[in-house]
Amino acid sequence: MEKLNFWVKFFGSIFLIYHVGLVVAEIIDDGWKTFVLKYKRKLNGSERREKRETAKKVAVRRKIEDKKRAVQRKIEEEKKESPSADD
Repeated sequence: MEKLNFWVKFFGSIFLIYHVGLVVAEIIDDGWKTFVLKYKRKLNGSERREKRETAKKVAVRRKIEDKKRAVQRKIEEEKKESPSADD
């Protein structure tokens, strides 16, 4: 049991050290002010809200484009059918 407890603590500490290293690397790469702004947005949920709004806009735009394509296909099919009906 003690061996298992040791390994759990050991791997847990490695996991924490890894994530702290990632955060430090991000701070060094982006700068402190950018890092703080980014995580403030994450904490208050505005980042998720922005992603949802963007996804909604994209979905609406796709629906409109799909409807336009469907109308164009219908028009093309009618054009193809109309000359053959006149023959």
